[in-house]
Amino acid sequence: MIAPLLLTLLSRFPGFERELRLLPTLLRPGRVAVDIGAALGVYAVPMAVLVGATGAVLAYEPRPEAAHRLRRLAGTLGFDHLQVHATALGARPGQQQLVIPRRRRAVPGRSFLHPGAGTMALDDRLRPGRVLDVPVSTLDDTRRSSDRPIDFIKCDVEGAEHDVFTGGHDVLTDDRPTVLCEIEDRHTRRYGGTVQRVLDLFARYDYRPVDLESLGCAPRNMLLVPRERSWPSIVAAPPRHAALAPTGG
Repeated sequence: MIAPLLLTLLSRFPGFERELRLLPTLLRPGRVAVDIGAALGVYAVPMAVLVGATGAVLAYEPRPEAAHRLRRLAGTLGFDHLQVHATALGARPGQQQLVIPRRRRAVPGRSFLHPGAGTMALDDRLRPGRVLDVPVSTLDDTRRSSDRPIDFIKCDVEGAEHDVFTGGHDVLTDDRPTVLCEIEDRHTRRYGGTVQRVLDLFARYDYRPVDLESLGCAPRNMLLVPRERSWPSIVAAPPRHAALAPTGG
């Protein structure tokens, strides 16, 4: 099948994330998936393969150059069902500044939305480089543009996770997607938050975290699953955060 072959090829690239190997377990043909912080499509492309032409992948990447390149790649592959939007997602629609940090060179993969007023805490190795004004929409707005429920979300937004899912109340309440999300305190603190604050938000929607570290995945990446869903044993390891552990059912 093309999906396992694609993932095998991707695994040869530096920076390959083991979480990609979970996608065939989490996605099915005909489903709707959302990639928030899609970058150049390392997740969006295999997601599009797995949902197939009868499904849809909605990819959100606020950096115009990256969104353009991903859009061109989707066209080259003939993936009409991979829709690329040069938009960020947040707690409310509007405009916001996107910071593209710089070390000795630009680090586009570390781009993040400026948290606004107050002191902005940066990784010691990073300094602001380019700053762009970008449009911001919400996850619930994304849902309103789709005629089917969202089944899966991948999110990598460098600390703005709480804002993204605050703007997704209807999606988390009604669609109940599985969420694969990168969450780290070193990034959430620039918004005055913590990893636990994000997990508490999901707990209010009756989601449970699944430990991916035991599967050889990076500890910063977490799978968040609606409590009513059952999953194959590959993603059924006990959660690292005992406070949010399932209590039966």
